[in-house]
Amino acid sequence: MKLLAPLLAGAVWAANSCLPPEMSAQVKDGFREYRWGSPVQAMEDAFELRLVHRRGEYQQFETNIRGIGDVPLENCRFEFVGERFCGIAMLVAGRAVSQRVFDLLEMNYGEGVQTSPVGYQWLTSATHLFYDEDRIGNAFVYIYSLEFQGDPEHLPGRPD
Repeated sequence: MKLLAPLLAGAVWAANSCLPPEMSAQVKDGFREYRWGSPVQAMEDAFELRLVHRRGEYQQFETNIRGIGDVPLENCRFEFVGERFCGIAMLVAGRAVSQRVFDLLEMNYGEGVQTSPVGYQWLTSATHLFYDEDRIGNAFVYIYSLEFQGDPEHLPGRPD
């Protein structure tokens, strides 16, 4: 496996170098250039954050993000705990668009673990990703920080 690591890293770099600029700037542990733990104040203007849910230290904001590259999103919300960036919840409409999002996840994070006929998970040292499709092909994608999402009563990406 140690011999394969440089080859895999090279393949990931090559794949990322072919992405459009808005995707090549994507960090694996956060969103675009913003890493987990970034303060809400650093992100609020760039993404036109609008508070839609608050419970204790947890906050969820609507964003101005309508797509990733040329892949349209129905909805994209950012989550913060203690005013620190900790999660992203995205809704994708339609099977074809959902497949494109799934392909981007695989390109950036590798092969996911299939958890159901239409559900997958990826895990890095700092990030957990969920992808789940409904029966008509709409997808829910939830990406969150393992460090900053510590509230066990918080259901990932789905406020009360």
